[in-house]
Amino acid sequence: MVKLLAMDSGSGAGMTRLVMFEKIVQLDKYLNQEFVGSGGKFLQGLGIFIDSASGMVVFGVIGLIAALYFCKTKKWRELALFFAAGAGAVFWELFLKWVFGRPRPGALSPTDGFSFPSGHATVSLAVFGAIIYLFAPRIKNKNWRKIFIGACALFILLIGVSRVYLGVHWFSDVVAGFALGLVWLWLVIFGFKRFWR
Repeated sequence: MVKLLAMDSGSGAGMTRLVMFEKIVQLDKYLNQEFVGSGGKFLQGLGIFIDSASGMVVFGVIGLIAALYFCKTKKWRELALFFAAGAGAVFWELFLKWVFGRPRPGALSPTDGFSFPSGHATVSLAVFGAIIYLFAPRIKNKNWRKIFIGACALFILLIGVSRVYLGVHWFSDVVAGFALGLVWLWLVIFGFKRFWR
C-alpha cells in the first residue's frame, strides 16, 4: 500500500495522499495500542464469541436458511440478489486484500491472510444489509420492524468492533470493509431494480 502511494509522491496530490495515509496509520496504531485486549477477560471472551458468531460457517448457515426460504416461496429474484450480495462481497474483499497485501496487527485471536479490507466487515454489511432489504418490508408491525433492523445493524457494528478489539484488523480495515460492503450492496440492489423487475 505504501508503494502505491510512494509512486505518486512527487506531485502535490501525491504528497497530500501520503500525508493522509500516514495520519490513518498513526490512528490505527494508537487504537491498536489502547483498545486491543482492554477491559479484562469478560470483554475478551465477548469479543471472541462475536468473532466466532460471524465466521464463514455461520454465514453459510444463514445463506442456506435464506435459500430454503426463497426456494420454498419461489422468490428467485430475491434469492439471486441475496447470493449476489454475499458472493460478490467475498470476491471483492479477497481481491483487494491481494492488491494491497497489508499485514495484520498482532492479534489476541490469531488469523491468517492479509488485513485490508476486513472481510468480516465487508461480508457482514453486505449479507445483513441484504437481509434487512429483503425481509424488513415483510414485517408488518412497525415496532418489530425497527427492532429487526436495529438488531441487524447492531450485530454488524459489533462484528467490526470485535475485529479491532481482538487485534485481527486495523481500524481503517474495518471502515474500508464497511464502505466496500455498502457500495457493493447498493450496486447489487440498483442492478436488480434496473435489469430484473
